[in-house]
Amino acid sequence: MSEILIITGMSGAGRSQFGNHLEDLGWFVIDNLPPALIEQVHELAIGKRQDVRLAIAMGAGAA
Repeated sequence: MSEILIITGMSGAGRSQFGNHLEDLGWFVIDNLPPALIEQVHELAIGKRQDVRLAIAMGAGAA
């Protein structure tokens, strides 16, 4: 089962630090991805695998 997690928050809220922790846990993390590309990136990430964990970090104004 694939999972997708959206991380949002204001500058200094700890998005990057939380993303680093997720990477340590085996998540694939993308920072500052435009919201319009979320679906395409998710499709590329899962490919033939069904167990991908994808986290996308973006600033509060991007969503």
